[in-house]
Amino acid sequence: MGISARNKWLSISLLAIILPISTLAALKFSGILREPAPLETITRESVSWSMSRPSDSNVNIGEEVWNTHINGKATIRIGVHIAEYKENPDPVIGPFFGRDGFIFVVYSSLSVLQGAGVSMVVRIIPGDENATMYVKSDLAIEGNVSLTEIGGFNVKGNEAYYKAKVLNSPSHLGMQLYWVFNDPNNENHRLDIVLEATYCENGIYRKIVLPIILQILIVNSLGN
Repeated sequence: MGISARNKWLSISLLAIILPISTLAALKFSGILREPAPLETITRESVSWSMSRPSDSNVNIGEEVWNTHINGKATIRIGVHIAEYKENPDPVIGPFFGRDGFIFVVYSSLSVLQGAGVSMVVRIIPGDENATMYVKSDLAIEGNVSLTEIGGFNVKGNEAYYKAKVLNSPSHLGMQLYWVFNDPNNENHRLDIVLEATYCENGIYRKIVLPIILQILIVNSLGN
């Protein structure tokens, strides 16, 4: 008895589904096609720093805030050194162009005792519309890392960021940033800086997320 055209096409369709699945199963069984390595994400609590917005033309701040993860197998840190505040700077010199703002440096480091470092990603996320971030990539300080991608400008709804491949342990990376305000000294500002550091231990990838929150507050919001 002949096979009807309908049954013939059903058989072809089933083969088209079964054969790729069988091939994938064979590749996985043979080790040629490996399953993606598992990723464990650990997010630590945010560390915050705040101050009232200065009114002097130039103020040396010189304060630091750090967030750290230590588990006996890896030590990961992110720190922000708030260096200087500028009020009404020269209108022809960037990136301020007459606007107020802060200069600070973000430091990140990764030291692995068991396993190997993979990458460090730093995200800089503004919390309001009247502020802009600039990343000064030509002043980067690199130790056992290689910068792979930089998004050096952002406003609310976007993020500035930079990414680096870890070459060896211990590794560190420093980057200078500018936090520029567009308001006439009458708004609060918030900035989230987040380090995502990934390392591999016994075939398991671990991503450690360390957030830091910076807040600049107008005097009235402090109750003064």
